Amino acid sequence: MMINKLYGIALVSFVAISGTLLADFIGHLFGFYKSPISSVLMAILVGILIKNLIPIPKIFQEGIDFIVAYVLKLGIILLGIGISLFEILKVGVYILPIVLITIISGLLLAFVVRKLFNISYETSTLIGVGTSICGATAIATVSPIINAKKEESAYAITIIALFGTMAMSIYPFLVDYIFTTSMQKGVFLGTSIHDTSQVIGAGLIYSEVFNNNEVLDITTITKLLRNSFMLVVIPLIGYLYYKNNNATSNNDIKFDYKKAFPFFVIGFVLLAIIRSIGDFTIEEDSFINKDNWVYITTSLLFISKKIFLVLALGAIGLNVNIRNMLKIGYKPLVAGFFIAFGLAFINVVSIFLIIPDGGV
Repeated sequence: MMINKLYGIALVSFVAISGTLLADFIGHLFGFYKSPISSVLMAILVGILIKNLIPIPKIFQEGIDFIVAYVLKLGIILLGIGISLFEILKVGVYILPIVLITIISGLLLAFVVRKLFNISYETSTLIGVGTSICGATAIATVSPIINAKKEESAYAITIIALFGTMAMSIYPFLVDYIFTTSMQKGVFLGTSIHDTSQVIGAGLIYSEVFNNNEVLDITTITKLLRNSFMLVVIPLIGYLYYKNNNATSNNDIKFDYKKAFPFFVIGFVLLAIIRSIGDFTIEEDSFINKDNWVYITTSLLFISKKIFLVLALGAIGLNVNIRNMLKIGYKPLVAGFFIAFGLAFINVVSIFLIIPDGGV
């Protein structure tokens, strides 16, 4: 019943608002104009605290599940409006190879840590996609495809949030010592930090501290291009998962194309196409002029990142049972550290090899 959903929706809204306000408070406390602390991270933490300190009646669960199932997908769809294919083409010759190396390396490192630390396929895969593609969003998207447990998803999201926040706080200052050009710095920030909000936060920190908006622009384009690979990686992971299950069991498990090619990914691509067409065709004297078009696209991105995705990931936090999560052990935490900083090292080497020191 709808009334039952409203209880859970109200609770999730409280969690999202609390997380956003807390992230802003911490940012202002340390003197940042825009908080470097992810509202997504804080919403997850608030949700986890409520779940584990206060018994939540079952009447709230239907609304919480509704947010996770539908609002998350809508938030991902709206992210597509942030990608202009024409902007990407200008710098894509440099960015695309690094993005591909990032994604492939992240998934390979996930395979390595699964063998080294003897952790589950589901947990290692979630940490791998979260590190290599787009953080908590990728984890929440892939989880149902590989039938991961809620605790595994929550653990992976927590690991990504932890190391992503560390990277967001350190890398903006580190890149000025490692790299010489804005392109190199922006590509590194865009590929080596996990969640979209963390990447943008890192770009903003660099922009404010070093007064360089070009790095922020390149960081954003790199991250959005990285996010777009969900369209390829999600079906591939789903296919390999079902193929592996068929090979290791007597059950005839068929690959579910509908599950592996979810409609929200198609919606994501369609909005990216609309953004590109709009940027190319809209004129000052048209019904929707350029100022209005910018307002529309930025408003949709704000709704996606600051409302829908914060709500969805706050709801995921409300599903975290720490007692059950602790049963997974410390190994995924070590694995997450290995993947995160191993990937950063690979990206440094790749950038020096592919992106020239001068003129870019």
